[in-house]
Parts: sequence; C-alpha cells; structure tokens
Amino acid sequence: MNKIKKFKCILIIFIIALSSFFILKKDNSENINLRIGLLPEMPYSENLIETFAKTFEKNYSNVKISIEILDYSSPFVFKNLKNYPDIIMVSYSTFIPLANRNILLPLNLTPYEKEIHNSKFIDIFNIKNNIYAIPLVENRSFLLYNKDMTNEIQLIFPTDIKNFYNLLVSLKYNNKNLLAPLVTSRNLDYLDDEKTEKMAKELEDLELYKIIHKMYKKNLFSSTNKNPLELFLNKEAALIPILNAKNLNIIKEMEFPFNYGINFFPLSDSKHLNTGLAVNRNSKNKKIALKFIKEVTSPFSEENYIQNKYKSNL
Repeated sequence: MNKIKKFKCILIIFIIALSSFFILKKDNSENINLRIGLLPEMPYSENLIETFAKTFEKNYSNVKISIEILDYSSPFVFKNLKNYPDIIMVSYSTFIPLANRNILLPLNLTPYEKEIHNSKFIDIFNIKNNIYAIPLVENRSFLLYNKDMTNEIQLIFPTDIKNFYNLLVSLKYNNKNLLAPLVTSRNLDYLDDEKTEKMAKELEDLELYKIIHKMYKKNLFSSTNKNPLELFLNKEAALIPILNAKNLNIIKEMEFPFNYGINFFPLSDSKHLNTGLAVNRNSKNKKIALKFIKEVTSPFSEENYIQNKYKSNL
C-alpha cells in the first residue's frame, strides 16, 4: 500500500515537473515584440538604444525590438495608455506625470510606496563626505553632485508635495551641517506670493518658503548655458552634504524607491545621468522588459557610475 502511495506521489511530481518544463519552454520560445518609446528631445539616444537592442536580440532570439518616438507634447499623450510601449524613456520632467498616473512599474516589482518615513531618509544626510545634493521641488528629487560639481545623478523621491516639503523642513532642523535646504526650479509658475505664504503657514516654516520664492523670483535657474551649480558656489544657495559610494548600500537596505521603474544612465558623451528607462505597468511583456532595462543600464547604475567616476575622491 505504501509503495503504491509512494509511486503516486513520484508520478504526480514528475507530471508537474514535466508540465512546468513545457510551459517554460513555450514562454522562452514564444515570439515577443518589445516596444521601446524614446524622448523626442534626445535624438542621439535612438542610436544608443538601437545598439543595445541589437545585442539583446542576439542573446534572446525570440525577442524582436521596435523603437518609436513618444510625443510628450501632445495633450492626449497620457490618455491613450493602452498604446504605450513596453519600455518608456523618461527624463526629469516626464517621470513624475507618468509615475503619478500609475503608469510606471517599480524595478523591484514592489508596490508603489507613496509615503516614506522622513526620519530614516534624514539618516542618509548625516553622513559627511564629498558628494552633495540639491533638492528639486517640482520633481520631488535630489540632484547629487561630486566634489568638483562636474557630474550629476538624480535620486527620485516620489511622494506628495507636502510630504516632500516636510522632509526638507526636517532636514533643515535636524542636520547640523545643513546651511539651508533650498529648493529651486525652472517650472515654479504656481509659486506666487499668496500661494507661497499660504503653503508656508501650513508647514509653519515661512522662512523656508521665502527663500524658495526669492530663488524663483531671481530666475536663477532660467535656461542658460551656465552650470546651475555656479550659483550655489556663489553662496546664493546651499549644498546639502550626502553619502558617498561607500555608503550606497544604505539606500539599498532602506529600499527607497529612488529607482522607481527607472535606471539612469548617461547618453552619448553626456556626463549627466539625466535620462532613464522605465517599464510600462500595463505591458504584457513586463519580465522581458525588466530584463532589458537591467542588462542595458547595469553598467551605468548609480553605484557603478559613482564608483568609477569618483574613485579618486573616496
């Protein structure tokens, strides 16, 4: 009797294993059409992505990649989500609208975390070293610069605007090395005098908002060929000390959604990590899209990029 039961168990396990093998084989051999949407303002990125795509197609013979240009200027761009490509190229300005509309998929496939406990985030800023950060209010993000201000990385902090401001206020009052967590923007048209004062009162930090508004009124970040960092070096704005490459594991441990559906990498001969690839949450090809992003951008990840560029500073 026991032998029969044992035989049945072995037979069931064998059938399950065989079924799984054929399912996996079918998935691997099934032809996949992967669509990648690029930004129109960065035409040189098409050649770079094409190169990556050809390499990827050689490694995965069942995958065919098509590249198209996305028209972000169209008023209907966010309405027709079903026709969005599997992989979307995003920049600072396009990331937040896409993330807010729940279009982007986190790279680690975890749920979108709207609220982050500020006290944990502040711990990062208590580390002294050679890399500095500037918060950008309109993108809820921080620009990281190395000591000589020649290279930048952007860390996205996807949260609501009030929580982001509260974070800045917390940084101001909790970090001894922080002169002033100034926020600057090219697109702060909504910050008129009345709104500025109203928002400041809500957060009980009128001083911070006056500084923000003063920066905006001065047009410090208008479109110029000058490096915006020069303005900070003139003490018209302050730099926030942040962690160096040795401490990047802290970010990983805390699992902040800095790379929420996005991996930044330099394009062409640009020194800036200001562009990234994101997975469309509604894509039917999420797994292979994630694989493409990770394989393409891993050599240009924040950690590798910092370590390679700033080894002499560590």
